[in-house]
Amino acid sequence: MLHPEGTMCFGSVRRIFGCFTSLAMLTAVLGGCSSGHITIDPSFGDAVREARAAQTAAVGEDAMTAPVEGLTGEAAAVEVKTYVKSFEGGDKQEAPPTLITVK
Repeated sequence: MLHPEGTMCFGSVRRIFGCFTSLAMLTAVLGGCSSGHITIDPSFGDAVREARAAQTAAVGEDAMTAPVEGLTGEAAAVEVKTYVKSFEGGDKQEAPPTLITVK
C-alpha cells in the first residue's frame, strides 16, 4: 500500500506478521497441552490424606482420653525459659571472623 507521499506503509505488514507469530506461538503452546492419555499413580495424594488424618482431632468414642506423657511442668518451664533466652542473646556465641585471601 502506498501513501500519498509514495512511501510504503509497513504498519499493516507488521500487524499481520505479529498476528501470524502470535497464532504460531499459541498453537505451539496449546499443542504441548494436548497429550492423549494421562496416567496418575494410584497412590497419588496418599501422603496428603495421611497427614490430614494425623492432624485431625478424634471425636466421640475414638477420642484419646489418656494424659500426655513427657516433661513435667517444671522441666517444660525451664525449657521455655531457655528458648526465650536464646533470642535475647544470653547464650549467644560469636562466630570466628571469616578470612578471605585474594591473590
